[in-house]
Amino acid sequence: MTGRRADITIIDDPLKPEEALSKALRQACNEWFVHTLYSRLNDKRHGAIVIIMQRLHEDDLVGAGRLLILGTPVMTRVGSTNCY
Repeated sequence: MTGRRADITIIDDPLKPEEALSKALRQACNEWFVHTLYSRLNDKRHGAIVIIMQRLHEDDLVGAGRLLILGTPVMTRVGSTNCY
C-alpha cells in the first residue's frame, strides 16, 4: 500500500490459518494494520476499513484491536458434526 490512500479499504483474510499459529506473524499483521494501513485512510473519522476473515486466534487482527465486529453465524446442515 505504499503511496496509496483510500476512503474505504477492504482486507480479506489478513492471515492464513498456519500463520496464525506464529506469535511473530500475528504481531506483524497487527502492527501493519496500526502503523501502515490505518495511516493510509484519507479521513480517519469518516473512512472505513472492512476486514473479512475467520477468527483464527484470540490475538489475531480482530481480537487485538478495538473494532466494531459484525459477525454472522455459521450455517451448517442439521446433524453436522462441525463445531464453530
